[in-house]
Amino acid sequence: MYLYLARVFSSRETRWPDSADIVLVMHKHSGGETKALEHLLNKSADEIKALIAQNKDTFFAASDAEVLQHVRTTPGAIGLVDVHSVDKTVNVLRIDDKLPKDPYYPVH
Repeated sequence: MYLYLARVFSSRETRWPDSADIVLVMHKHSGGETKALEHLLNKSADEIKALIAQNKDTFFAASDAEVLQHVRTTPGAIGLVDVHSVDKTVNVLRIDDKLPKDPYYPVH
């Protein structure tokens, strides 16, 4: 899942396995999101901005609440939010069988 997620956020995957379009939901400004993507993609902040700019379907949100709202209401949407913002209205991805609050969760 970790490598697949990296392909999703680097726009190398544009469809989910069920053929639904992948819609990236990103923050307009988020240092935490950038750091998580730097770790996930092993890229610099500038390289990440360039990758995201290539994906014309990316939705930019002003807050975690807006990310969650867009993910909740948009088929195929995926986004990153602070672990404390996660609620039960969206699905949280397990990575290497771990959830965000588990030790050694690979995306922080």
